[in-house]
Amino acid sequence: MSDFLESIKNLGGNILTKLAGNSSVKTNLLGIELNKDQLDFAYINHEGAHPVLEFTESIAFDSGVLASETEKLISKYNIEHAICNLVIAPSFYQVFRMDSPGVPEKEMKQAVYWMMHDLVDFPPENAAFDYMEIKQRGGKSEILVTITQIDEIQQYIDILSDIKLKLAVIDAKEFALSNIIPFLFEKKKDRDISLLNISESQMLVTMYREENLHLSRRLELGSTIDFSNPDLIADGILQEVKNTYDFAKTEYKIETPSQTILIPGPPKWAGVEEQLKRKYDFLDWSHIIEIKGSAPKAQINQCSGAICGALRKLSGEDYAAAD
Repeated sequence: MSDFLESIKNLGGNILTKLAGNSSVKTNLLGIELNKDQLDFAYINHEGAHPVLEFTESIAFDSGVLASETEKLISKYNIEHAICNLVIAPSFYQVFRMDSPGVPEKEMKQAVYWMMHDLVDFPPENAAFDYMEIKQRGGKSEILVTITQIDEIQQYIDILSDIKLKLAVIDAKEFALSNIIPFLFEKKKDRDISLLNISESQMLVTMYREENLHLSRRLELGSTIDFSNPDLIADGILQEVKNTYDFAKTEYKIETPSQTILIPGPPKWAGVEEQLKRKYDFLDWSHIIEIKGSAPKAQINQCSGAICGALRKLSGEDYAAAD
């Protein structure tokens, strides 16, 4: 499970959430989402019966002093040496679904490495990758392969290391979002669910069964959107999500999920999200976490990826990697 971070120089963890069969460790966790233009932070206290969101904050890259500002934030909240989960936004990686190579488990890593040569347009030796096996209801075995270019995120990992944060895990956003699913259902079986999350210019459509990712699609929404007609924007999104579900059913025999939940995103999308409530359920964070103080709703929504990262239950192996 440590392939990804091992390929980024001696850090432990993994890019995919593969927790089946691992005992979990209850510990406070700092979630950090790496976006194109900023870092989002969320710190969750897991000591009580319910997770408590202690704070959320964001630091823009254009400040030019990312490392010092991050260090100030850590000092402000007195969480030096905090264990953290770095969630990387979709712009930093790619996810591919493909047939399993059909080799023994001990040969899978090497087989996926050679398959990866045909998937990326940069030298494979500069790639960090991980895979997760999925099984369709018909029994066919496929894999999800997640690939990122090491040098695109190394500088941010170095910053966290330099200020003495303990990086336990790196998660692709699709896998971080799945951390909320156990809070939405009392029973594990039959959790066919889709999560929608809008970032600055993109919607991430993810489809899960029993917390396991089966399909991910990115809808490019554009960076110069006229928000004067949110109805029209929402109608376009509704159609694209329907197209995604139709494709999943035709191509992969994935049934339309029993529930679609919209995870609120940046404040500028609030009007569009209101229109999407006509069709989808809207995530209420207060049903999942206790929110300490009077954190602005807009800030909490901005940091949704970081919050999901901080909700992860670390395995014993993840916890050990942070030490």
